Amino acid sequence: MPALFPDEIEVHVFRRSGGTTLVAAIELISPGNKDRAEARRAFAAKCASYLQQGIGLVIVDIVTERQANLHDELNSLLEHADTFQFPQAAATKKTGAQFKFLYGTRNVIAAVIEARGPLGIKGRHLYRIRLGRKAAEPDSFELPEDELQPASPPDKGQ
Repeated sequence: MPALFPDEIEVHVFRRSGGTTLVAAIELISPGNKDRAEARRAFAAKCASYLQQGIGLVIVDIVTERQANLHDELNSLLEHADTFQFPQAAATKKTGAQFKFLYGTRNVIAAVIEARGPLGIKGRHLYRIRLGRKAAEPDSFELPEDELQPASPPDKGQ
């Protein structure tokens, strides 16, 4: 069942000693935060405002149907684009394309079912891949881009 998200979800954490003071915020990203450039910019500006006031900030992004890079949008506003940006290498593996990789002691062929983005260590691009269905093997899992090799086309004589 698809989830329904309100336009804004946030949790504020206040310190009560010495008067009520906002000390932290937790922002839960909604699809609306990612759908248009102006919405992404407004969300990033709100987050930048918290950080510039010394307020702790946690951003939780579970929205997977829209691929927007709010991390880099926020860093750009804070003028840290050169230091903290995600690597800009574009995903090179296309959904549906077949690749081979070492699975145990043998090379196997699998199809890319989703480009997950630069989520790996040091911004390595991750891909969800699917093997042929065999009872003893997992149906799908994630691998970094550097472990996927182009699959050789089948011999025409076969």
